[in-house]
Amino acid sequence: MSTSTTSDRLDEAITLMEGFAKRTGISKEQGNSSRRYLWTDAFAVLNFLNLSRLTNKDIYKDHALITIEKVHHTLGKYAENDDRDGWISGLQEDEAEKHPTINGLRIGKKDLERREDEAFNERLEWEKDGQYFHYHTRWINALLKAGEQLEEEKFSKWASELSLAGSKFISEDRNLNMNWKMSVDLSRPLIPRMGAHDPLEGLLCALQIKEMTDFHDNEFDLYIEQLKEICESSNWETTDALGIGGLLLNVIRAAELEKEISLPDSINSKRLLRNAEQGLDWFHQSFRAEESANYRLPFRECGLSLGLRCLEGNLNFLKENGLKPDIHSGIWSLAEEIENFWLKDENKKARTYQDHLDINEVSIASSLLAAENPDTYTRLNKLIEFKKRKMKESIIENLREHKNEFKEKEDLKALINSIKDKKIVMLGEASHGTHEYYNWRAKISKILMDEHGFDFVAVEGDWPPCYELNRHIKNYDDAIKETKNALKQFERWPSWMWANWEVHEWAQWLKEYNKDLSSENRKGFYGLDVYSLWESLDAIMDYLEDEDNSGYEAAKTAMRCFEPHRGGDGQKYALSTRMVPEGCREEVIKMLTEIRENVTNYNSDPEHAFSAEQNAVVAKNAEKYYRIMASGGESTWNIRDKHMMITLNRLMNFHGEDAKGIIWAHNTHIGDASYTDMGDQGLYNIGELGRQEYGKDQVSLVGFGSYKGSVLAGNAWGAQVEEMDLPEGRENSWEDFCHQAGDQFHIDCKHLENNPELQNRIPHRAVGVVYNPKHERFGNYVPTLIHKRYDHFIFFDHSKALNHIDISVEDSKLPETYPFGI
Repeated sequence: MSTSTTSDRLDEAITLMEGFAKRTGISKEQGNSSRRYLWTDAFAVLNFLNLSRLTNKDIYKDHALITIEKVHHTLGKYAENDDRDGWISGLQEDEAEKHPTINGLRIGKKDLERREDEAFNERLEWEKDGQYFHYHTRWINALLKAGEQLEEEKFSKWASELSLAGSKFISEDRNLNMNWKMSVDLSRPLIPRMGAHDPLEGLLCALQIKEMTDFHDNEFDLYIEQLKEICESSNWETTDALGIGGLLLNVIRAAELEKEISLPDSINSKRLLRNAEQGLDWFHQSFRAEESANYRLPFRECGLSLGLRCLEGNLNFLKENGLKPDIHSGIWSLAEEIENFWLKDENKKARTYQDHLDINEVSIASSLLAAENPDTYTRLNKLIEFKKRKMKESIIENLREHKNEFKEKEDLKALINSIKDKKIVMLGEASHGTHEYYNWRAKISKILMDEHGFDFVAVEGDWPPCYELNRHIKNYDDAIKETKNALKQFERWPSWMWANWEVHEWAQWLKEYNKDLSSENRKGFYGLDVYSLWESLDAIMDYLEDEDNSGYEAAKTAMRCFEPHRGGDGQKYALSTRMVPEGCREEVIKMLTEIRENVTNYNSDPEHAFSAEQNAVVAKNAEKYYRIMASGGESTWNIRDKHMMITLNRLMNFHGEDAKGIIWAHNTHIGDASYTDMGDQGLYNIGELGRQEYGKDQVSLVGFGSYKGSVLAGNAWGAQVEEMDLPEGRENSWEDFCHQAGDQFHIDCKHLENNPELQNRIPHRAVGVVYNPKHERFGNYVPTLIHKRYDHFIFFDHSKALNHIDISVEDSKLPETYPFGI
């Protein structure tokens, strides 16, 4: 008969599954209640769940629940004819009921497992009990789907515990390996070789559990790493129909996982699909549709048709994830050919059909039902949504409970008390163009300087223009007199980072504050960055011409080396080092050495002498930065942040033993990089280096962020600055959670430490000087362990763009809201 219509397929599947339910004691009619077989029952549970969804009848949901209960009470215990009694977990009844899968589940074979003193007989072994790893993975999939569809957490927990029990199948000889069959109590291997796809299915199940449930266990993480190691050297190619079908199911599972995490190359969906396609081509070429039923195994062929049905039903999903199966029409038609063959009455009479009636009919039903709803056998999208919803609720509740709302500086008392005694306080920003970040960093810094003895602010800016501003705010006689003119020294793009009205107000307050202080007690403002190669060289020349003849000659030599490549923000110099890899390295090292040897002899302005040496340090590290940038070797990011750390250390030493400093820089610099994916790439930053140098108890890292609003940025490097929309934070990002928790608050991250939902990295927005709001969903989010990356976090639900000063015109328009009130 044909099964081309939905009603035909559904009717046939109902008939098959109701027959199974009667024979095995699932339905109300009498049957053999102890007749359980783990593989068959796993697909039976999925079929009943699918029938419940397709027919909207609760009876099939009840059948699924009864099957799960009977499996655990039969295969979770020793067989009735076994000398051993009770649960194979070894737990007492009450605890065993709560953890029925904790030491695995029996296969359900009729004969007891082979004794330790009994010789191995391959033919007899097939009829003997024990535990199969690949049966475990089938039951895990059934439990996960039951947990998803019925929204019952216990099923996911049981799946997790069964998955961890699989670790006992792994043996360590010279290399990690996996046993195929174990004793009922998992104490010894019965067949010490792995099935072709056992580690693959085990790893996918384990990763699904880790990413889609609340299961957290250190042993489980180790087990996952072991499975990854085994999978590295494994081959997934197969010519077995059942194996090909399982591989097709795993293609979809892998693709779904890849939406959440990065999979190892050994099990990525593209590789699995390629291997499955190879197997399909071989099977199709060798398949003989006219062969007698007596020489064919229905459940193996239907395993293939199930895989094809699921693949066909998920083509759009796969396409969305960059996968396009290369399968011709003749292969697609195999599924219906196989189903139709085994639904014929004459073929059902075959010995191969009748000898394995339960598994055959359940397998045929699976294939028929997958044509109507394939997701039951592969996808766990609802479980992902459920986990994300739970995670979101837990994090939001945590934030609401511990947040400190603020509107005025006085509302920051808890934050100030926590950071006031640190040696270093780093204040971040989620963008370089947001008013609130600059304004509140200034307010916090004002309190720390005025009331708690902090000596300086060092920023993610170039040393030469920041030093000009520093002399201005310290009221040096030779300093630029007007604040706006001092800010116009920030000529290098992106000038708006420091040439803005927020910094203008801060500089004017600090200038006034310093006016009545002695020179050694005035509060400073310095640049940490490494980009200012030319500006630093020019500043050195200007200073040394009057102060140090030998140093001046060394500087001239360095300048002669650099001068042909002047301009382009160091790009021309970087390109030149492709021809001469050493570049001007020796020249700047000699210049720095000369300055350091003579710095104590320089004039009576110690800060000016310190600046000359710092410009030499900048020139040395900038030369290395641009040289490495051209070679593509060592990370320029690490060179840059190491330079920032060197500069911070120099500033701390310059300000004395009791010095206390404040840093203003992007979150990607001040938030400890080791708790983000930056660390995975071998990158570090000043936040991480600061904790290492001064100790976590002496450093406070304060992150800043916002949910939506506007921001200043350019659409390309060097482009005209513009005010852009800042879209709402991405769903399930840190910004989204904060948005749900409140409007404007700060939180001490120690209150987030015990939240299990924050033990995994979550997306956290980072906007740079180059930004395109339309592309935000493709990037701009750094996976982060928030409570480890920061000590505190300050959140604004709605933020607005920075007010930049146009340094190209004589008079830049003053904002209507100026002054902002620091």
